[in-house]
Amino acid sequence: MPDFLLEPDEIESENRRPTRVTSAGLAPTADLPRQRRGPDTPPCYAPCEACGVPVLLGRTTEGTRLAVEPQRQMYVVLWEAGAAEPHLLPSRAYPVHQCGSL
Repeated sequence: MPDFLLEPDEIESENRRPTRVTSAGLAPTADLPRQRRGPDTPPCYAPCEACGVPVLLGRTTEGTRLAVEPQRQMYVVLWEAGAAEPHLLPSRAYPVHQCGSL
């Protein structure tokens, strides 16, 4: 048996604001201040302006802007020597959007 009594939770909570759990731990429920570092960026996943197909916009390592179609399944062709036909394996690649809007 302990020699002291614990204080009720109400005494502590009178001076505290409600909190919420964030990726950094507990935070007050007020909005966290955010620093703007530049202009708003356009959405990267949106319908193509020309044809309406959902596309994912990005840049290559050389800086070329491309639109790809993530909803279309791509395959890798594995054709072993002597096999009558190739094996088609699902790929994580996406085809380039072909409507010519970019």
